Amino acid sequence: MSTTDVKQSIITGDATFKTAIGGTVAIARARVKGVSGLATGANAIIKLYDGSDATGTLKYQMQWGASDGDTWNEYIAEDGILFTEGIYGDVTNCDLATIIFD
Repeated sequence: MSTTDVKQSIITGDATFKTAIGGTVAIARARVKGVSGLATGANAIIKLYDGSDATGTLKYQMQWGASDGDTWNEYIAEDGILFTEGIYGDVTNCDLATIIFD
C-alpha cells in the first residue's frame, strides 16, 4: 500500500492558504496538484501567488463561469506547480477556492 503527503486547503476570500483546513499555519514550500472553485457569478477568477500576498509571483490564474454556482476543477499533471514562499489566493466572484498540494 502506498502512502501520500497530499493535503487540501480552502479559502473563502483573498487569503494565504494554510497547512490544514481551519488551521493557522501558512503553507511554506509546496507543489499545487489541483485547483477547484465555486463561482458567485460570471467571470469568476482564482489567482495563486508565490508568497504571502498578491505582490508575489503570479503562478496560476483561471477565469471561468457564466453564473452563480458554476464550478471549476483542474488537476495539474506531473509534479504540479512549485511554490517556494507560500501560497496566496486572490479570488473574484468566487465563494471559495480549494487547492490540493503536497
